[in-house]
Parts: sequence; C-alpha cells; structure tokens
Amino acid sequence: MGICMSHAGYLLRATVSATFFTIVGILCKVLTVIINCMLWEKHATPQGIGFLFLCILGGTFYQQAPMRAAASVEIVKAKPDPAVQAPGPKKEVESSDRK
Repeated sequence: MGICMSHAGYLLRATVSATFFTIVGILCKVLTVIINCMLWEKHATPQGIGFLFLCILGGTFYQQAPMRAAASVEIVKAKPDPAVQAPGPKKEVESSDRK
C-alpha cells in the first residue's frame, strides 16, 4: 500500500504545480485529523479544525510571483574591496611601529 501511495505521489507531482501538490497533501492530513476526531475524544478542538481550514483556504489563494522580463534585469558586477582579505594563510603585516 505504501509503495502505491508513493508512486501515486510521484505521478501527481509530475502533473500539477508544487503548490497544488502541497494542498493535496494537507487535505489528506486534514481528512486524517477529522477521522481521528470521530474515533477518539481527546484530539483537535472544533476551533482548531476551523483554523486549520482557514489556513488551507489562505493557501489556495497563493500564486507564484510572475517572472521578470529579461530586459529589465541588470547584472551589477561588484569590484573587489581591497580592505577585505581573501581567506587563506594569514600574512604578517610589517609595521613601522615595531622594533
């Protein structure tokens, strides 16, 4: 049974977006919570389940940010700062104050 569920997960992941796949996974967990509430008494409160559904509802409104146009993106090359030393063996700096 576990192998079939894993294979179904891979098939679903290949056909839908990552957000939709996550929502399907969360809905399966919600179903498990509801079944547990029906079978046992000391589990999630109705208020907790309500907030869980509120979170899922909020997740369904999520949209991925649109991609930027290639022409509007500028690549800025930074010049190396001479004050910052590269990692490596430390060299002793000769000072005129030392005698």
